[in-house]
Amino acid sequence: MLLFLFYTVYLAVQQGNWPDIYAWSGAAEHALGQTVSTLIGSSIMMIVLAPNWMRFARTRRDALLAVSGLALGFPLILICC
Repeated sequence: MLLFLFYTVYLAVQQGNWPDIYAWSGAAEHALGQTVSTLIGSSIMMIVLAPNWMRFARTRRDALLAVSGLALGFPLILICC
């Protein structure tokens, strides 16, 4: 997955240039209420779904990997979307 992420960034940089990438403002404006609702709702859903993901962790190492994946992956999803 990480390899795919780097590949898509590489393609974006090759097909465009840095000023165009930095100048891109997004497709739509979001209201403050919608933004706050998205952040709070996704945080609550992560808390609710965490026990379901953790039931597959058999050792402390597995649990640590799952938590670190959530800690790194969740903010990445919020930034990219």
